[in-house]
Amino acid sequence: MQAILKKDLHPLGQKGQAVQVKPGYFRNFLFPQGLAVAATRKLLVKAAEVNQKVQEEQVRLKKEAEKLRETLRETSIHIKEKLTKKGTLFAKVSAKEIAQAIEAQAKIVVRPDQIVLAAAIKTIGTFEVDVKLPSGVNARVRIIIEGVE
Repeated sequence: MQAILKKDLHPLGQKGQAVQVKPGYFRNFLFPQGLAVAATRKLLVKAAEVNQKVQEEQVRLKKEAEKLRETLRETSIHIKEKLTKKGTLFAKVSAKEIAQAIEAQAKIVVRPDQIVLAAAIKTIGTFEVDVKLPSGVNARVRIIIEGVE
């Protein structure tokens, strides 16, 4: 059976999209929760328009994310941290600190949950950090940790 989604449902689809679901799933979950309505001809026409707009928006977002990836690839982010007497960092560098540094230096807003740290950064040096951008685009940014006494 076809249903029109009233809200974004991650594995199923986005708001306004026509999806194929089993009748029991629609009757027992989607409809009672107010997540979908049964598809009619009129709603299917409207859903086709919504799908077209969603696809255009996804293409636009992907292009923007690719531009951001190129900008991040060409940028080096410098972070200054306090050192102990032994020359190690007092505390590890967190994703939140990296996100704030990217925003301050590259003027690109990145949430801490978009930053992927392979391992905790506990020493000074140069590190490559992955950043998950919208539309499934991944970027790499060079982070330079400098010590301040």
